[in-house]
Amino acid sequence: MNKLRSTAVILTLILALACGGGDSGGIGGTGAPQNLLKPFSSNVIEGYGDDAKVDLREDLITAANMILKGYVDSWDPTTADGGLLEEVWASDITAEDLVGADQGVVSISTETDSNQAEITHDHNSNLIEQGVDEPDWIKSDGKFLYMASEQTLQVWDLSGNTIVKTQLQENLSGLLLMGGNLITIGSKEGNTTLRHFDISNGGQLNQTSSQKLIGVVHSARAVDQRLMVISESSLFPHQLTDGFHRYNNVYKDLDYSSYRELAQRKFSEVVTPWVDGILENHFNDTEGTIDQTALKQTIRLFRMMTTGESDNDSSLMMEGHFINTFIRVSALKISQGNVHQQESWTTFSPAGVTDKIYSDGDTLIIPFHGHQEHEQSYNSVTHLMGFDWKETGVKPSFTTTVNGSLLGPFSLDLHEGHMRIVTTLDEQWSVSDSGIWNLSTDSSAQLQVYDINSQTPQLTGELTGLGLGQRVYAVRFEDKRAFVVTFEVTDPFYTIDLSDHNNPLLVGELEIPGFSSYLHPIGDDLIIGIGRENGKTLMSLFDVSDFSDPLQIHKSTFEGSTQAAYDHKAFRWISSANQLVIPYASSHFWWLDFSVSPAEPNQGFHFYDVNRDDGFTMKGEVSLDNANGYYHQARNLIISDNAYLFMYNQAKAVGFDDLEDIWSKPIQP
Repeated sequence: MNKLRSTAVILTLILALACGGGDSGGIGGTGAPQNLLKPFSSNVIEGYGDDAKVDLREDLITAANMILKGYVDSWDPTTADGGLLEEVWASDITAEDLVGADQGVVSISTETDSNQAEITHDHNSNLIEQGVDEPDWIKSDGKFLYMASEQTLQVWDLSGNTIVKTQLQENLSGLLLMGGNLITIGSKEGNTTLRHFDISNGGQLNQTSSQKLIGVVHSARAVDQRLMVISESSLFPHQLTDGFHRYNNVYKDLDYSSYRELAQRKFSEVVTPWVDGILENHFNDTEGTIDQTALKQTIRLFRMMTTGESDNDSSLMMEGHFINTFIRVSALKISQGNVHQQESWTTFSPAGVTDKIYSDGDTLIIPFHGHQEHEQSYNSVTHLMGFDWKETGVKPSFTTTVNGSLLGPFSLDLHEGHMRIVTTLDEQWSVSDSGIWNLSTDSSAQLQVYDINSQTPQLTGELTGLGLGQRVYAVRFEDKRAFVVTFEVTDPFYTIDLSDHNNPLLVGELEIPGFSSYLHPIGDDLIIGIGRENGKTLMSLFDVSDFSDPLQIHKSTFEGSTQAAYDHKAFRWISSANQLVIPYASSHFWWLDFSVSPAEPNQGFHFYDVNRDDGFTMKGEVSLDNANGYYHQARNLIISDNAYLFMYNQAKAVGFDDLEDIWSKPIQP
């Protein structure tokens, strides 16, 4: 076997099998507790009781031993996977190719990585759910521009003058405006810092309080004076297995049985410090002592595979490191010029938090991607954990698992005590009698409705079989209606009636070339779609006034791409003027095509008038310099009669009516 190819095979197998494989017997010789970890179900949200530290520690030890057992068993030469690993490592690859010559049991580190009309102000972010604010690198109160770049926080007036520029200790990930308060969210050395600034004095920054949270901020949501922050940190479970490689110097001369026996005797050498490190680094209070409340308010350690008879069933391990990530959900409140932490809950995840979290302001839903055994393969499922988010704090409220994978946060919605969710179901494969894999069921999309008024949500209605052989590309819920786009060759645009929670109905379907990846209702039964067709950016205007017969009444394309196709905050609809503003980027960047001058503008913003009769009419475009440097996501704000445009490290203000330049300047961290 070619050495380079062999190395690739080994790396693939190690990643796939590090926590898999093995028989269904007990964890012999490890001293592991024999209690079973709970499956992902409603009873895990009850948290731990008075003996929280003992019980959580016991669960962590059980999980760590399961990971190590799965890793060691993956080298069993009597199994197909283990036999392949043996074959590869018996070839021309030496242990030193992937493992140090003196590697044995390693020490465990638990440190975290670091048309002219009167235009009203339209400077708020385009949000997933109206009224539920999301952090962004730039915010405006209509008087000043507040910007976060790396560790720099700066304030500009609307003429582009810098009012304040200050360096903070943490790397900033986003800003929130909450009344007359500016909240900065940043991370340093594995922890999150929130800072509260009073901005009532003409753009000046007066810091009044700060709050530290365990873990690196992942996301946040804000409603009125309430703030929810989700932070996470890796637990580095691979460090458990690093010292047990079959061909490091400690084990390479042993047969498999001897290797397995010796490795199991050494499990406790790494399990105990790893588990104690988690408790010390993630559950200590500010004075360095164990926070008993934090321990009790920890969702019980769970397994996401439920097909096995016990925790030791190898199918349970297909999730990978099911204790890969520590996640803290914290509720805070702004009052009397301070940020007060109200309550927090902790959970552990197989692969961290996705970017698909959803909140309507009263409930927070966190999705986790998983797999479920089906015949001889594994299909995607989505595990959902719900939290009640009230004035008094946050509390876990439900768990459920749905078939299929989630596209993004717009695929989730809450309405009248019900959760609506759209997922893509994997294609199904089966093995014939002759041993050949055949496609037995095409991929498709489904919409499901759940009553979430209990810890175990009840399925009340579903719609299946959408887009056979296709995947979900866009979803938008609007009150009692839903719009879904699937795609493979053509773009089916579906209209779905959700007026009856028990009986969602497919009402209309439209098939057109290309696809939309972002949908935005603009009123008057019109929806804008942004996507792709024949390698170009596609803008569609859909008329859904006849819900049973949706129409694409206009479309327009342009060369290049737009961030608005996949980032809702880059999309700006100004309803008072019926105008659309989206960023564009040319397909020909100078570093890819040397026939284009580096100085030639190739990015900026398009401005369109949009209406039912004429569709998309280009009002004009504003280019921004293609400057190197710090990268900022494309954003645009409309304040009074001007448009303020930001892309990469450039900022520009233009007149909203004539698009004439007013000022431009670089954004320097």
